[in-house]
Amino acid sequence: MKPGACVRPLVVSVLLAGCFSYLPLGTATPVRGRDVIARLSTPLAIPLQDVTVRQVTVTVGRVAYADADSLVLVVERFTSDAGTDYPGLGTSVTIRRTQIGSLEERRVAKGRTILVLGGGVAAIVAIVATLGSLFALARGGTECLQGLAVFTAHALHRERCERAVARRRAEGRRPSRIGEQVAYRHAERR
Repeated sequence: MKPGACVRPLVVSVLLAGCFSYLPLGTATPVRGRDVIARLSTPLAIPLQDVTVRQVTVTVGRVAYADADSLVLVVERFTSDAGTDYPGLGTSVTIRRTQIGSLEERRVAKGRTILVLGGGVAAIVAIVATLGSLFALARGGTECLQGLAVFTAHALHRERCERAVARRRAEGRRPSRIGEQVAYRHAERR
């Protein structure tokens, strides 16, 4: 197993966790299987294994069933009116719609997702570019040599053009336009 194979899923999940937000549903019925937050207008008592937690005001979980009268959640966590968080432990809770003050559904936040993915792509490009430069230096700078080869080719072309212009002038013929232009540009730089 590669060393980064364990880290990558963790990093991706942390980055993508910021790409969700909860949006109010109003009076709409949530879709089965969606994650929701139900803020209750009337506190509930929720049995949790051997203990019953009273005065629960917020429940977070996945919708198991929903209709116009009630909502059944598989609770992930819930909060009492004292502010204490409790794990839901997969407990199913039936909540009457009249007890729900507000209902919010978890959705993908498009703006944040685009921002995170764009930042991730930019980071990957920067890393690849940096590593590419380092590997080129480790290989003996072949990319630098390629740049030098292009420069040398231009210099050789320039010299050939200058020689051709000088030869044509010595023969009394008119030099080619391209040869004159290259020779003229090189003469200006001296």
